[in-house]
Amino acid sequence: MMSKQPYQSPKEPPKMTPPQKANFLERVVGTMNASIYILNLDPFRLDWINDSDHTYRALGIDASSIIEQGNEIAYRILESPDFRESVTEAVEFFYNNPNQRWYGVFRIRHANDQYRWIYATSVVFEKNDQGIAQKVVVTALDLTEHLNTNEALSEVLKESRQQRYKETIKTLTTREIEIIRLLAKGHSTKEIANQLNRSFHTIETHRGNIKNKLGCKNVAEIATMGVRMGLV
Repeated sequence: MMSKQPYQSPKEPPKMTPPQKANFLERVVGTMNASIYILNLDPFRLDWINDSDHTYRALGIDASSIIEQGNEIAYRILESPDFRESVTEAVEFFYNNPNQRWYGVFRIRHANDQYRWIYATSVVFEKNDQGIAQKVVVTALDLTEHLNTNEALSEVLKESRQQRYKETIKTLTTREIEIIRLLAKGHSTKEIANQLNRSFHTIETHRGNIKNKLGCKNVAEIATMGVRMGLV
């Protein structure tokens, strides 16, 4: 019978000096399979980004070249819809919610002019004396490399956008969501009425309610919002 060994507490790792700790953290962020960067919100500019292989693969340029472009880099790599969702809405969100996290999915333009899908999460890094968010730290992952099928990518994008617009989606009925999806696929009001076995007037009423809830002026805007909210 084996004798029971007395419990020995695990040894604490050796303490690091400040230079050792700085070197250790630099190695960690440099080898991470993600891009980590710090954004200043007002004025908007990129303050720092980790010099990792992931950053170069995602953008096709190295960290020092990105920093040199400062606040111009976002305008160069982001199209209008993606700029609004990843920059404009994020900045507004942090001004109003400095203690919460922001999640987003957006496209960036690689140096070879091809687009890559990025998933990012952000949190406030520094606040000013009034408690207003001043800097945020962002962790970004290139989905283009990590998802093997377009179907998987599509599901991730939908779930992320549904999460962002969950409060708006809650205001919609099941029927209204169904109509939004059909409108986004190009079906006319008459076609939707026939498909759902409802009158033309009923579908028109639903469409009017949808426009009011989403703040849309026409069918094209409803379709765009349906995609943006991840319903399509």
